[in-house]
Amino acid sequence: MRKKAAQSDRFKRDTLRRLKRATGQLSSVIRMIENERDHMDILTQLAAVRGAVTQVGVIVTQEHLRRSTMGVTGKRKKEMDSLNRVLIKFVSCK
Repeated sequence: MRKKAAQSDRFKRDTLRRLKRATGQLSSVIRMIENERDHMDILTQLAAVRGAVTQVGVIVTQEHLRRSTMGVTGKRKKEMDSLNRVLIKFVSCK
């Protein structure tokens, strides 16, 4: 089992806020299906849910990389920053 990650208050607040919003959006999708709403409306809402969850993944990845590179300096720091940008760009692709 991995050790528990220490989380900043801001990280925790931001990720929980986004996930709660996604939960609300997903509940809305369920109601839309139950109420036999138009498929395009449902797909639009699902795209919003996917985007919200993807953004949480980006934030978690950034936090992990930030914590993993604490204390790293010089050329190694520049390499890690470059890796961070590439990973975020890849994860954010649509």
